[in-house]
Amino acid sequence: MRWPAARITAPDQSATTRLLVFAAVEIVLAMAIPFILIRGYHTLLSSNTGTFVDSPTIDEPGWSALVSATPLTAVVEVVDDGISGATLIVASGDVAAEDAVVAGGGTIVLIPGDLVLPPNLTTVSGESATTPMRLSDLAPAEAGDALAALLNIDLTSVEVMDDGAWTAALSDAVYELDNPDPVPATAAKVDPDGGSGTPARLAFVVGPVVVSGADAAVFLGRPVDGGSLSSVMPRRHQFWSALLDQDPAGSNGLASAVRAVGPSGKVVELPTVAESEAPAIDADAAEALLRDTVAFPSGNRLEIRVVDRTGDADLGLVAAQLAGRGLKVVEIANAVQFDEGSTELIRPTDLADGIGQFEDLVAELGVEPIVDPEQEHNTMTLLVGRDFRLSD
Repeated sequence: MRWPAARITAPDQSATTRLLVFAAVEIVLAMAIPFILIRGYHTLLSSNTGTFVDSPTIDEPGWSALVSATPLTAVVEVVDDGISGATLIVASGDVAAEDAVVAGGGTIVLIPGDLVLPPNLTTVSGESATTPMRLSDLAPAEAGDALAALLNIDLTSVEVMDDGAWTAALSDAVYELDNPDPVPATAAKVDPDGGSGTPARLAFVVGPVVVSGADAAVFLGRPVDGGSLSSVMPRRHQFWSALLDQDPAGSNGLASAVRAVGPSGKVVELPTVAESEAPAIDADAAEALLRDTVAFPSGNRLEIRVVDRTGDADLGLVAAQLAGRGLKVVEIANAVQFDEGSTELIRPTDLADGIGQFEDLVAELGVEPIVDPEQEHNTMTLLVGRDFRLSD
């Protein structure tokens, strides 16, 4: 018996066409996912459907609030017409601690007057130094801008404190201190023959002393004959600690800034490293100090908006956690419509600054960021979903 030969037929043309169309649709849908997510993000923020309230509360959809940076005041200490040191006053503020937000005390950061500044640091005059300068080389009016650039912060105010300013600020207040070294009554004079000269009479002897506004500038800033401006740091530490214990009662800028530090405030020194014969800033340690003490940082930093898409997120805690990582939190908000979506990070097309912070945040969140051409330059938006997690 002979079996019939097998018949091979050409594929059905319509079936082939359907397969090609299906594959094309799948590719288009895959490519459209980022755009769908972006459109959903904009819908969360600006949908005009559903029920809305005129003034939503913090628990309702559509609520939002701008986040103000922590107030920072720079005090430029002046004696004998020159800068003897500077102080950064950090107001108290709420910070993240484990799974809660707690009230953190403010901080007073002492900066030595002979601190070496980077050669490219631009001063208020708009010019950059070609050789390293010290803080004491600047005019007092330039110091605020120099410190803001050095520390990457925005200053709320700058107080230049000389004899007259200290007298006005402290009024009748006096401070009993334990002076660690002799303080000359007059500025040291350079001996043209290279000698040390005759020791001047003393404004303050070693041991218990009383410091008032009239002589605060001298106590704070005048070194022992032949001493460096760094040598006065122990005196400055004592004096500023006393100001926290007995803050000025006046209504001037300095008094207000000291009171904003709060009763649990502390006095620390700017982290420095030895460079030649003068200290220079330890940039990494200084940034770590700012992240620990400034509840909500300012400056030229990566900005982020935090939007709760679940209705249950603790926006205060999330904002404090992000701020503690050096990010500049500019707004917290509830989505106009709550959903069960996952955490998303929206970034602009041209993210220029803070790329390192951005990459660190992406790694922590474990998300694939979405590029949105409509996102503000150098600002990100974090959509907080049910799966939101930040490492401790």
